[in-house]
Amino acid sequence: MQKRSNMAVIAPLLPVLALAACTHGAIVLDGTARSSRFDGHGGLSAGASSRLLFDYPAWAAGQILDYLWKPNFGASLHICKVEIGGDVQSTDGTEASHKHTRFDLNYERGYEWWLMAEAKKRNPDVLTYALSWGVPGWVGNGSYFSDDNIAYQVDFVKGARDVYNITIDYIGIWNERPWGNPTYVKDLRSALDAAGFSSTTIVGADGGIPADQIAALKADPVFSEAEPILGRHYPCANPEPPSFWELQPAKTFWANEDYSTVGNWAGASCWGRSLSQNWVKLNATSTIAWSTIWSVYDSWPYYGNGLMYAYSPWSAHYTVNPPIWTSAQTTQFVQPGWSYLGGSGSGLLPQGGSWVAYVPPATRTAWAGEGRPRVEEAGAGDFSLVIEKLDKDCLRCHVPPTSAETLQFQLAGDLLTPGHTSLAAWLTNETHWFVRLADVPVSADGKFTVTIGEDTIISLTTTTGQAKGSYPTPAADHPFPMPYSTNYNYDKAPQPAAYHADNSGSFEVQQDGGNGALFQAQPIYPAGTQWEMNYDPITSLGNTGWVNVAVSVDINILAPAPPAALLDPDLIAPHPVTGLFPAQPGPISTGAYAGACVRAPGQWDTGYCLLVGAGLVGGPSLGWVLQQGTGTNKRVPGTILAQGALPGSFNLSAWHSINLTANGPTLSASIDGAHVATYSGATAFLAGLVALRTGYHFARFDNLNINGTQGPLGTLFASTSPADCTRNDFTGPVGAAFVVGASQVTLTHLGRFAPGSIPRNVAILTPDGAKIAQVTISGTTTDVTNFVYTQLDSPVRLAAGATYYLVSYETDKGGSFCDCSSGVSPSDAVTSVQSLYYYEGAWHTGYDNHMYGPLNALME
Repeated sequence: MQKRSNMAVIAPLLPVLALAACTHGAIVLDGTARSSRFDGHGGLSAGASSRLLFDYPAWAAGQILDYLWKPNFGASLHICKVEIGGDVQSTDGTEASHKHTRFDLNYERGYEWWLMAEAKKRNPDVLTYALSWGVPGWVGNGSYFSDDNIAYQVDFVKGARDVYNITIDYIGIWNERPWGNPTYVKDLRSALDAAGFSSTTIVGADGGIPADQIAALKADPVFSEAEPILGRHYPCANPEPPSFWELQPAKTFWANEDYSTVGNWAGASCWGRSLSQNWVKLNATSTIAWSTIWSVYDSWPYYGNGLMYAYSPWSAHYTVNPPIWTSAQTTQFVQPGWSYLGGSGSGLLPQGGSWVAYVPPATRTAWAGEGRPRVEEAGAGDFSLVIEKLDKDCLRCHVPPTSAETLQFQLAGDLLTPGHTSLAAWLTNETHWFVRLADVPVSADGKFTVTIGEDTIISLTTTTGQAKGSYPTPAADHPFPMPYSTNYNYDKAPQPAAYHADNSGSFEVQQDGGNGALFQAQPIYPAGTQWEMNYDPITSLGNTGWVNVAVSVDINILAPAPPAALLDPDLIAPHPVTGLFPAQPGPISTGAYAGACVRAPGQWDTGYCLLVGAGLVGGPSLGWVLQQGTGTNKRVPGTILAQGALPGSFNLSAWHSINLTANGPTLSASIDGAHVATYSGATAFLAGLVALRTGYHFARFDNLNINGTQGPLGTLFASTSPADCTRNDFTGPVGAAFVVGASQVTLTHLGRFAPGSIPRNVAILTPDGAKIAQVTISGTTTDVTNFVYTQLDSPVRLAAGATYYLVSYETDKGGSFCDCSSGVSPSDAVTSVQSLYYYEGAWHTGYDNHMYGPLNALME
């Protein structure tokens, strides 16, 4: 197990910034020693990570977007990277395509267009970067590297320009998948040029940079010219092969996806360090965070991995997290087009951390304020210096602790000017976020000294304009409204329906050609070229704490012919008599179906579902099934709890009403007002969202109604992912130390990753070892999380702001637990988590946002 320092956090003192004599060890900053161009830092919206932001009231969304993109206000990000929607599952959901079929073209779907436009509205100089995770099934008939896909990519760039007046500055190839081949990349370059997009630069890798791609770049100068930028995801944990460095300096290198860490102080420390050390260690001239903002339901994977949070549009609540301010420590002090200072302008510090200096062009474009034209300013002699000793772990990158250090600097070259008598200084650490300090005096011969504490970042500059923007305290958070109903007439076609988060397939609001009414539709056929495994279309909404809940919805299982613009005769044709479209056979049904689900605990499972249609696997040829989902495989139908046939006269293309109610362990189902099933053993799923579900065919939903009780708030930790390694040779308690948030928490159950036949005692302790409560856990479960929960004898209340230990008592050869620290995401109830174990008479903490076990608890 990993061992780190005592878990008590002592806030670093504000630094001493003073004039001092320069010693022999001074770091020389020579303005004539310019190095690579700085390309800007940014955020990535992809994998549906921004989905709920789109539903915020305009005033609240405007504030959130200001914190992200407005210059000299918050994070002041330089690059807006977005997913090119492909109607496929891409991490935390599906993003809609601009071309569902070959003959369809619509630039109003989804929310990435909106996000880019809002970023550019706040800062016209924001750079845009687009990348595909997957593409619709018609593209290349399933072949990604095809002429179809080149046309598909160029159409996206055209839509940005023609509809939104946005120039796509950079376009990637395929996220974290094969890099392609030289012919495809060169043909894409030619197609972009022919369409008038010669300024759109191709980024040649989004994931890794394999040896065969490096060899091809060396062998083919035209291919190499077409890919001037190469990118690596999470480079601190994925060093490049030695052959990669042979491409520099001819190739620009980016960390074009990084961070992916919970947005607490640990995440802020990780992010601020990456912005500097990705240059110092790797020559990366840009670093991009996934995600820009975490705006996803709280049981989805990688919960909380955003620079700030906005996942409650119904309340307009949002959270400005500390990564916003460690971003600002760099992004408000340097702009794309500046240069890294060469020579000793950057490096690693002896006691941990780094320094990086930046210099502007001889003249620079400066932001003059909202609604005002940008101005040209002299840049000669100006510089910014970022010094960091940030030492908290990223999800994928672990670093040793740093210690305080006094640094001496000497200005030289054109930085040594009479006007530089002092430097503006700003600081961020765990307790002070983007604080303006007293100016640092500079001696007449260009010397200055800085003392910086551990886990702290300081920025110094000759420039002006930096500011810590703010708005009044955001609205208080409250749960998803209950009861909830919608007929979709207040939504806008063809955008996503309010609060609906697609997990697979692609749902959108459409308009009835006859009466003009709106409804929710799933128009995708067939499934797309997958990024992750495609599973049948599902869209979810609500509260993960819903226990006793009833959902009713009208379904049109196999809809009539869609608008002619959606027809693709190469792949799909309506039945010559009925005018209906076929369904793509899948694991749930060989025909067409639709239904509703309750207690869906997370993205990968559907809880309990009432499904109606033809060819349901394990069910009648025409009928219904009451099904319990499974978390072991997204494409496994699950367990049928009850089923029944429907009369042959049942019309799949007509509207039908279905109802599914969960009340304690009892499920009740009806179709068109007729009761069809009662099941009394619904104990595998305790709580969850409501979901709408169908197959890959044209299906419609309308008049959604949800009623019931809120139930518990959910789990103590938003998500826990077991590590791949296990061990059974340790005796003692293992688990996590955590700090309760601003409000008291009441626990009702304790849980552990299913222990099988060997029982485990799981307990809540105080840091002095006092036991507050304990349960015994054993057995297996069909729950998606594979956790088993045992109810406490009575609820346990944990004090706000207090530290507690959640542990499982393990014994040598007494069964296994997950070692090497399972990833964990805190919920709103918890502010920090560290892995924990007891050994040789003492408690030891490990990595932030990790635990052993793993363990969890349910809250009221």
